[in-house]
Amino acid sequence: MASKQDGPWPPPVFTHGDLNPFNIVVRDGRVVAIIDWEFAGWYPYYWEYTAAWYGNETRKSWQGVLARFLDPYPEELEMDKTRQRYWGDL
Repeated sequence: MASKQDGPWPPPVFTHGDLNPFNIVVRDGRVVAIIDWEFAGWYPYYWEYTAAWYGNETRKSWQGVLARFLDPYPEELEMDKTRQRYWGDL
């Protein structure tokens, strides 16, 4: 974690910030809208993936499909799991 924090860091990206099945509107098998944008903002490149990993009650099935539509960042996810373990939802 320490070596990762010392950068250099890529620039932040604009992202939804709360992507989960409850915020994805599907009609006839196609995504037609993504709703609930109040957490949107400029975050690290991996944030959408790591935030989505924790973001809902249907966690296990959701985690199984995340890599189908979000770029996975396994190293960053492990880093975030460590952060969650010690500091929770900051």
